[in-house]
Amino acid sequence: ERILETYISVPALGARLWAEFAGSDVEEESTYESNNPIVITASALTNSGVAGCESVSIVFRSPVTGALAFNVVSNSVGMRLDALGYCALVLIGRLRRPTVIDVRKSGVTYSVSEIFIGYTVSQVESLVGVGPMTTALSIGPAGEQKVPFAAVICEGMETGRGGLGCVFGFKNIKSLCITGFSTDYRRTGDE
Repeated sequence: ERILETYISVPALGARLWAEFAGSDVEEESTYESNNPIVITASALTNSGVAGCESVSIVFRSPVTGALAFNVVSNSVGMRLDALGYCALVLIGRLRRPTVIDVRKSGVTYSVSEIFIGYTVSQVESLVGVGPMTTALSIGPAGEQKVPFAAVICEGMETGRGGLGCVFGFKNIKSLCITGFSTDYRRTGDE
């Protein structure tokens, strides 16, 4: 909570959380799998009703440049995280096999998704059930093959540059699904 109160900007919050979870071996190339957190932060004004405040920031170490990458995009990921009561989501470590991660109010589930290997993003999204209540950040074959400039697709658009799809591939994340919806634009102090 101390960190959340200190960093107002979502890219700054993402960078601070990335540093918090990165570990001491961040200079080793092999650590793209384990010591390269992916930090997804929602705008402080998400679900406030203020136009243009539905941005989300994704921070990770780029396999292309080796530097931190800051992707700020507009999609429903921040709104869905906020509806679940989260300001940020930090993905650390590496899964053993290709997996679909599903984040819901009831908790987080992991489904081995080897059947999705080679599927395009649109094929994966139709199988995991993307729709009015659920969004997904997914990779296709380029991310699976760890192409350094591979992208993550969400709602038909890239989530920025820097090779986030490659990092998803290193971590064996085929798709990150987030299910949440809020019709209440008023934030409460108990979230």
